[in-house]
Order: sequence, then C-alpha cells, then structure tokens
Amino acid sequence: GFLPSVMAGMGMAALPQQAVTAMDVESLLEIALGGKNKGVEFGDRYAVPSHIQALNAAAEAAARANAPLGVPAAALSIPSPGAEAVARRIMESTPVVVPEPVESSQKTRIIVLRNMVTEEDLASDDDYRGLYDEVYEECAKFGTLESMVVPRHGDGHDPSSVKKIFLEYANLADSARAEGELAGRKFGMSTVEVDYFDEAQYLAKNF
Repeated sequence: GFLPSVMAGMGMAALPQQAVTAMDVESLLEIALGGKNKGVEFGDRYAVPSHIQALNAAAEAAARANAPLGVPAAALSIPSPGAEAVARRIMESTPVVVPEPVESSQKTRIIVLRNMVTEEDLASDDDYRGLYDEVYEECAKFGTLESMVVPRHGDGHDPSSVKKIFLEYANLADSARAEGELAGRKFGMSTVEVDYFDEAQYLAKNF
C-alpha cells in the first residue's frame, strides 16, 4: 500500500520498490491530491518535475498493456490546472508561420505572359485555336515547351487568369531564355509582360 505524508504544504507519497500498476498510480494521485483535478502548491509556484511526467507515461503504458510496471520510489509534485492554462495561453499566442508563395521575381520553370490575349481571341473556338497555335509555335523556339494553358471564361480557372498565357518549360534555363526573349516585345498594339509562376500551383491547376 501507500504511505502518504504532507511536508511543507506539498502532497508527498512514497512508493514501494516492487512493481506497481496503473491502478496503484491512480490511487496515489487520489491520496496526494485529495480528489481529482486539484493542484498541490509549493509556495507561490507549481513544480512539474521530470519524474512526474515519467510516472504518468508509465501509468498510461500500464493501462494499455494491462500489465504491472516497475516504478522506483519517488516523491510526487502535481501541477495545478493553472499551470496548464498558462501553457495553453503561451501556445495560443505563438504566431503560426505560413510559407509565402513563390514571388514573381523568383525563377521557376513556369512563366506567365500578359497583354497577348484579347476578348476577340477568346470569342470563338477558331479564334482561340489560331492564337494558341501562333503563341505555342513562337514560344517553343526558346526551349522545350512541355505545356501551355490559355484560360478562357467558364473553363473552371479563376477569372483573374483569363487573358494570361501560362508556359511550362522543361527547365529553368529554357524559361529564363523565354523570359529574356519575350519580355518587352511588341504583340499587336501591346507590350508583352512576363512573370514567373509557382510550379506547384501550376501543376495543381490552381490559377
């Protein structure tokens, strides 16, 4: 059995050297605390020693395995629920760092062309195909062009992507070459603008 004692305002208990079970640990906590969910205060602070954590882990393991565990004699100091509240506030106040998306200034295999598509180009399938073939043929001159997407109204892409052209090159060297050749070029009455686009977003068709 257990021999509880009280010293300096802290619930203390000694364990026998032989193996104890999870039920024994639960009984010890009941005796030490005088009931569930009561913290034991030492002065103005609450101690959470490592041996308490180890004992709790041993109790949980014993309950799962339904077998006795060897636990050395130890003095217990039980943290107050107030300590848990403080820890919870610290966790809630810690900012969550979310990775920023790839900026347009960072080179990727994907480039986006602007000012090359008009509403007339999207008006009919024939006009659309004419634009697509013309742009694909020109852009394939700068490297291995693996795919090209010209979003249209109602095709499931975000409306902001309409009138843009997305080019996927095989490698960074090809996309950089295309950027250098296309940026600032005149296309009809407009000047072509080129940006890089996040590869993962492109492959997920999130544009």
